[in-house]
Amino acid sequence: MFYLHQYSMDNEDYVLHIDKCHQSISGWIVGKCCSVNELIVRYQHGEEKIPLDKERSDVVESLQYLDVNPCCGFSFTPQKKENLTLCLQRNHSVIEIASIAYFKEKTNNRPVIFIHIPKTAGTSFRNAASEIELRTLFDYGETNPDTSDIIKNSIYANDRRLLFDYVMANEIQFLGGHEISDYFAMFSEIGLFCTFFREPIQRVISEYQHVVKYYDYPYSIETFCTDPISCNRQSQSINNMDLESFFFFGLTEDYKASLSLFNTLTGLYFPYIETNMGREKCEDRWNIDQNIIKLIKSHNQQDLLLYEKAKEMFYEKLSTKQCMPA
Repeated sequence: MFYLHQYSMDNEDYVLHIDKCHQSISGWIVGKCCSVNELIVRYQHGEEKIPLDKERSDVVESLQYLDVNPCCGFSFTPQKKENLTLCLQRNHSVIEIASIAYFKEKTNNRPVIFIHIPKTAGTSFRNAASEIELRTLFDYGETNPDTSDIIKNSIYANDRRLLFDYVMANEIQFLGGHEISDYFAMFSEIGLFCTFFREPIQRVISEYQHVVKYYDYPYSIETFCTDPISCNRQSQSINNMDLESFFFFGLTEDYKASLSLFNTLTGLYFPYIETNMGREKCEDRWNIDQNIIKLIKSHNQQDLLLYEKAKEMFYEKLSTKQCMPA
């Protein structure tokens, strides 16, 4: 299966549009200052030339400010099932205009993109991926020692293409981190986006206890709860992605069942590991003063709604699957 990764839609030389990128690839291209008669398709080894021989009256009508050749469309089925690049011949040079990725139509050949929301059992899930020796990458911030070198040299060097190519070339199976919802645009077609959600009040208290214990946070729980950075943290972490966009999401409160569902959906076998837990088990709950509960609720309305919807969808999906044991 072919997936469009990146393309330059409009520059000083041409206007390009990709209509379809699946088993075959089709679209149109119009030169602004000179005619374009063919595309060059470059594979890892070799290339082929694709003529622009499809009439596109719709393009002629929409680009009336240009002298458009009606035969500006193309459609082809790639000769090889591998990553490829669409190019144009310009004078004595060849310019790349689109990068297209190839993935087999099997779940275990697509990378898991794990959005690790703090204090939702994400460390346990991440360690499970390492335990079964998946090929992993992590992004926990530019200066965090857990962040993979290729992430530092690509994402934090403003070269996203380098990361995508690395994931493809090295068949990375698991990419996780705290602030990676922005990766959705880059991996939306090939990534299996996953996360865990937690009851918001319990999550806020757990994170407060964590920052006090490990980072010497000096302020009160009331100050922490009302800090905009701490409010609606789960909604912030997924950057308001629709729940329907996720391949999988689990619940911290039902971690074993969540893990079983994930294993069933992917065919992987993530073991049940508990790491970095403030309580004895994932399902344990904090006893909280009622005034603090009211304060947290008032500053986390978005997360409360998100969690209720996620919980409903999770148990609905769980009821339809015969899950592998965790």
